[in-house]
Parts: sequence; C-alpha cells; structure tokens
Amino acid sequence: MPRVTVRLDRSLEDLLRPPRRGPCIVAAPPGATLLAVVEDLGIPRTEIGPLTVNGRPGSAADLPTEGDEVAVEAVPAGSFPAPPRFLLDVHLGRLARLLRLLGFDAAWQRDADDAGLAARSAHEDRILLSRDRGLLKRREVPRGCLVRSQAPREQLEQVVTRHGLRGMLAPFSRCLVCNTVLEREGRTDDRGDSASERSPTGACPSCGRRYWRGSHWEAMERLVEEIRRGG
Repeated sequence: MPRVTVRLDRSLEDLLRPPRRGPCIVAAPPGATLLAVVEDLGIPRTEIGPLTVNGRPGSAADLPTEGDEVAVEAVPAGSFPAPPRFLLDVHLGRLARLLRLLGFDAAWQRDADDAGLAARSAHEDRILLSRDRGLLKRREVPRGCLVRSQAPREQLEQVVTRHGLRGMLAPFSRCLVCNTVLEREGRTDDRGDSASERSPTGACPSCGRRYWRGSHWEAMERLVEEIRRGG
C-alpha cells in the first residue's frame, strides 16, 4: 500500500483528534482515491476543497502513489450557487428558523431520516447542513456543510460566512415555521392611515400564520444587523 503524507488546511485540522493533527502519513488501500484517503481521516467529502499533490493541482479521483505529499484545502467560502437552498437534518431545527428569518430557503422536517435527507438534497439540489459526518460522506449528497458548533447563533454565523450570504439577506420574508415566502400585508390604524411601514405584517399562504411587530421584533432586527455586519 502506498504511503502518502497528508497536510490539512488549518480550518480542517480541528476535525481530527489532537494526536492526528498536523502532517500525517497514511497508507492508502489498493484502489483508494485521494478523496477516500482524506475521508478516512474523518473529513467529510463536503468539506474537502482543492487538492495539491507534490505541489501541483490534483483531483479527488487521483490514485495516490508512494511518497506523495497531498495538501488539502477547505471548500472556498462562497463557492456555491446563489441564492443557495438549504436542507437541514433533524437536529438543526433552530438553525433552520434562523436561516428563514434571514430570508433563506431552509427546508427541515423533524422526522427525516438520513437516507431521505441524502436523496432529497440530490433531487432538489440543496446544500445539506448537518453535524453528522457519516451523513455528509454519503455519495449521493451533492453539496453540504459540517456544522461545527452546538449553539444555533454560532451555527448561523458559520453557515453565513461559508456560503457568502451577507449580501443576500432578505429578512422577515419567509415563514419561520413552514419556510414559505410570505405575502405582505398593510395595516391600517384607527385614523384610516396606512401604518404598514411602522407595523409591517406578513401572512403565510401555506400555513396561514401572520407576522407583525411585537415585543420580540427588536431582538430579531438586532440579530439581522449583527449578521449583516459580520459580528
């Protein structure tokens, strides 16, 4: 079996256990591609960006040879279709709501299984977001992102940064519950004047929920502005 040296981008090294961080020498099984060698280290294919072999551009489908030095970069930020469409696994329901708050198509079902998620991500060409490395290693998953943090606010920042979303925000345009684009409504005050600018409302044509300014609105607006500024 050929032995190759693998050097990971610093942003990928934290996916390995401490003893394996830094350049590591691995034995490639017969017929294994470079992609398979890197995945065997615990890096899902959705996190693997450009490869360099012995200082030259390589391909994930290349077969390693004895003594190769392989450098693995992370997926470049923003290298995804725009506007992106997301699919989230069952553990990321709160992240789904936050993405919808920002105006992004974020599909989520509480009872979806791994096979269904992988198939839907391929059929609908959605970026699959998950904390499950095994799910993201499935061959049928076209694009995905390994969500690192367990905190929804930090998860949101990671997804926004990686997919270059700051310039695409359309806050308060989707239903937070069912993901449907809202229909805008105007409110009328007691004097008969339109108050839509002061109290914008929206109605979901799918589930019937209505949205208006309430006590939570200012906190939501602050979150939107923090994401827009990158803080």
